Amino acid sequence: MNLSGKMAVFAACVFMPVSTYAVEMRDDLSFITGRYASPENCKKLQAIDRKGGPKTIADYFWHLTPQGFSDGWEASCQFHVVFQRDRTATAQSICVEGAHTSIDWKYFELHESKTSHPDLIIYPGSEGGGDSSMGESYVYCEKMGK
Repeated sequence: MNLSGKMAVFAACVFMPVSTYAVEMRDDLSFITGRYASPENCKKLQAIDRKGGPKTIADYFWHLTPQGFSDGWEASCQFHVVFQRDRTATAQSICVEGAHTSIDWKYFELHESKTSHPDLIIYPGSEGGGDSSMGESYVYCEKMGK
């Protein structure tokens, strides 16, 4: 068997169990739309949205979009691969801050909210745990006009 044949067999063995559990491999979090942030950062981002005008370094706060995390200035974590199943996802990000580049894993759980957008609990690493006290809460953060 040539190398490409061996790679095909390897890929089938690796991804066959994944397909049985209905896991979708993507490069974004398709189960969210718009901007998400911690409740504290959301208030700050919305105040800046309302103010409008030029921003300073102090006006940038960490937030999440379907494509990854960003502070809106120089730090970001772009999703490289996302394994999504029902209301959970595990994502690998390539993170850049200044000259430093790293790889990071996060685990996401959707939770019901009082709005039409679900809340998220985000855990460090590739495994969640159902113990939301170990994760960080993110809420939908609507962009505000002036």
